[in-house]
Amino acid sequence: MPRRRDLAIHLAAVLLLVTVLAPSASASVKGRSYGIYANMPSYGVALGTHCDTGWLNSTSGGSRSSYKSNVSYGNTLRCDYMESNSHGDRCKGHSGSRLEAGWILKGSPFEVTWTHMESADEDTCCKSGDRDDISSVFEGLTFAGQPVVVTGKPNQTIYAAGATLVINERKKDGTDTDCDDDDYEHRSLHLILRNGNEVILCASKFDSDDDCCVATSTGHSTWGGVKAFYR
Repeated sequence: MPRRRDLAIHLAAVLLLVTVLAPSASASVKGRSYGIYANMPSYGVALGTHCDTGWLNSTSGGSRSSYKSNVSYGNTLRCDYMESNSHGDRCKGHSGSRLEAGWILKGSPFEVTWTHMESADEDTCCKSGDRDDISSVFEGLTFAGQPVVVTGKPNQTIYAAGATLVINERKKDGTDTDCDDDDYEHRSLHLILRNGNEVILCASKFDSDDDCCVATSTGHSTWGGVKAFYR
């Protein structure tokens, strides 16, 4: 009798361990990045995105990337080169987007110009030291004819006549339920005109349910590391 009891206890322990370690059927991956979102009907630019990776598989994740050169709509919108990537799984991952030189509404009172910008978002398994909130990088940013001093703080907002510029914008997804509470889409720049026209540059998002938080942290990715990942 004691032997049967010991065997039953052993089997129960094994089943409990398997249940704890097994992947959750509802595990969700949300990974995507894009270079430009433009909705400028007043200037002849229809709603659309450029250099968009699309969403990763919501269950297994994966890897997606996109590259584009010489996007131009006259004086309304221009970018010399852009690239976006997203890769990861239900435990950890990285999304990033990079733009080289360009402008929005060249010659207008709310002209935006830049020589380089990039954004990134990571999910790194709930480790307390992980840098999930990564500030965007800017070079040569101007707005309304003036150089912009980027503070690095989320949602830095600058106003000009007829336009609002949001830098390091964080857009929250209200469905977030995971442990690191970081379900933001990270946007380097968001220009909003008084007439409702808008442009978003360098948007990145990666978030997962973190149901395997015992995994090793990814650490902060670099563009060199991202490029090596695709070679």
